[in-house]
Amino acid sequence: MRALRQTLNAVYRTRTGIGLGLLYALAFCFSAVHSSLVEPIHAQAVPDPMTQHYKAAQDSLRAGDQDRAAIEYQAFMGEALHRVANARALSGHPDEASRTFEEAMPFTGPDAATRLDYASVLFDANRFKEARPVAQLVVDAQPNNRKAHILLGRINFEDKDYPAAREQFVAAGPGSLREVWRPLTMTYLRMQDLPAARTLLQRVIAILGDTPANRLSIATAYYYGDYPDQAILELKKILAGPSPPPEAHYFLGLAYLSRNEEAGYAKAMPEFRTALQLRPQDFASSYMLGYILFKQRNFDQAEQELDRASSLNPNDAGTQLLLGELYAETRRSARAEAALQKLIAGSNPDAPDNTSIRAHYMLGRLLRDEGKLEEGAAEINKSEQLRRKLRLSSTDVSASSVARGATRDSTEMDSSSGSHRLTLASARETAQAQDFIANLAPAIGEAYYNLAALASQHHDSVTAAQYMQRATAWDPSLATGGQR
Repeated sequence: MRALRQTLNAVYRTRTGIGLGLLYALAFCFSAVHSSLVEPIHAQAVPDPMTQHYKAAQDSLRAGDQDRAAIEYQAFMGEALHRVANARALSGHPDEASRTFEEAMPFTGPDAATRLDYASVLFDANRFKEARPVAQLVVDAQPNNRKAHILLGRINFEDKDYPAAREQFVAAGPGSLREVWRPLTMTYLRMQDLPAARTLLQRVIAILGDTPANRLSIATAYYYGDYPDQAILELKKILAGPSPPPEAHYFLGLAYLSRNEEAGYAKAMPEFRTALQLRPQDFASSYMLGYILFKQRNFDQAEQELDRASSLNPNDAGTQLLLGELYAETRRSARAEAALQKLIAGSNPDAPDNTSIRAHYMLGRLLRDEGKLEEGAAEINKSEQLRRKLRLSSTDVSASSVARGATRDSTEMDSSSGSHRLTLASARETAQAQDFIANLAPAIGEAYYNLAALASQHHDSVTAAQYMQRATAWDPSLATGGQR
């Protein structure tokens, strides 16, 4: 016992140089997947559970209370790994985030917050069938948990299980238009229960007020619920009334296209142009004009609009893909190839989407046409691999596909069940998240290291080996005895 305590105290002195000051500075870390970074928590603020467990583990080691030390280190691991998982999700690495959540689960047990964040990450990665049982566990354990009902409703909606989605949104109870009423309306519409949707919307207006903004939300619910005629009627009423939102013109254009895309071009284009007159910085309307002009093979004007859209939103993948296709159509192969390679370089292979899949395919065709047969075949094969991965993890959304590229960046233009998906952090926040993970990794490694020693003392060599493997993964310097 004394020898072990001396060993652990030596480890504490060499491996726990990460004191409370640094841990307090690290405690700004991601209380929820969908939240942005918050300010650092300092010592004088409300005590942070992660730092409290960390300190309690150290104090227990000093006192020779091994069992308590193990409990506190495990509690620290649950908090720390949960936050790292959220940081990875916020940074746009859903696969890494989900693996970290799986690593955290043995330490967090049935904790609802961890499970909901894990389900959210799976949902944002379009892994609906995996997300559903995780969220269901929380609903079963906490029937009054509104967030769990809403998330499970969204998962079921995206998985096209509309009766199950309706059940969850109803169970969530009254809420905001965006959180509950709108997705429930869209669920009724996808079930082709127009009377129920209308009754619900009348109730919403009575409760929340007959305002242009609320009417616009109703109109977009009709649009994304695949009822473009009802959307058009609502949008025309909005535009005929006082103070119509500028977005109404944009959505009216989309609704015309949703009826019959090519037949709708003539009616849709004036709406997008009016939206741009009202808001010259309207990326979505500029994109849609470029899209229609491209489809009409008016390449010169299409390029002007798409260049403007790109300047307004340089990171939009849909715009870059369409520009690449335009360059290819106008026989500017070098520019097309450069645009597609840039788009692919900025995409996340862990979370493929139709845009990145098509970019690989188009690049493969270009390379093959240039005589680069092996490189072209590799890109086309990559496209098929990503397509299979996407097909296994997601289902198609039935709303009009023409709007996908223009709607990705607006919470009001989301084509899902009415709630915006995970919004990635800015470059600055992403850098902060990466710094946070890097700074916390040694503390996680140390906790695993000490848990391995404690497991070994209890003659649990299998657990000790697993913890030691984790320790060196988080802090490689532990593999060489802690020498930096």
